[in-house]
Order: sequence, then structure tokens, then C-alpha cells
Amino acid sequence: MVGLITSRDAELAEKIRILRMHGSKQKYHHDVLGTNSRLDALQAAVLRVKLRHLAKWTAGRQGRAARYRELLAAAGLLEFVALPTAPSVEYQHVFNQLRFVFRGGMSCGNICG
Repeated sequence: MVGLITSRDAELAEKIRILRMHGSKQKYHHDVLGTNSRLDALQAAVLRVKLRHLAKWTAGRQGRAARYRELLAAAGLLEFVALPTAPSVEYQHVFNQLRFVFRGGMSCGNICG
């Protein structure tokens, strides 16, 4: 997958060039926060295949997060541990990381023994 942007507006074209190079006009001098969004053909091919599995992987992580919540609740530990919640009804948490935050100065050592 390759992207292309064209513009007859010279000012806009310059802004886009700067943004695609980490916000840099001159090497190692960054005027604005930009991005490095360049992909080589191999990376694009791998990501194209992985994209087909993304929904399944996300559902699996969401299921495991729900199971952790169930197990912590069953063990009476939710009063000690804060887990992430979905941001809103419109969005879903993909749980690429499931972070446990211990409340009130507790730590795993205090709870796990």
C-alpha cells in the first residue's frame, strides 16, 4: 500500500512534506511534531496479511481482559485493583496492554503474598 498526496497549493504541499519527515525541513531540526509513516514493500505486505486477523486478535484480548475482571471480582480483589474501562460506547478498548493499578499504596507483594 502506497500513499500519494498532490496539491496545487505550494504552502500546503510544503506543510505535508515537513510532516512526513518527522516535522523536519532540515535534517535533525524539527520545527513541528511530525511522523515517520514510510513503509517499505515488505512491511506493507506483512501488515496487509496481519490486518485480516486484527478483529479476531482484538476480540481475544477483550475476552481475556473480561476474564481477568471476572476472576479478580470472584476473588474479592477489585477493591485493591483498578482496571481500565472502555472510553465510551462509541469506542472499544483493544487491551494491547492490560495494566493493573493497585489502590491505596497496595502492591502485588501485599496482595499476592
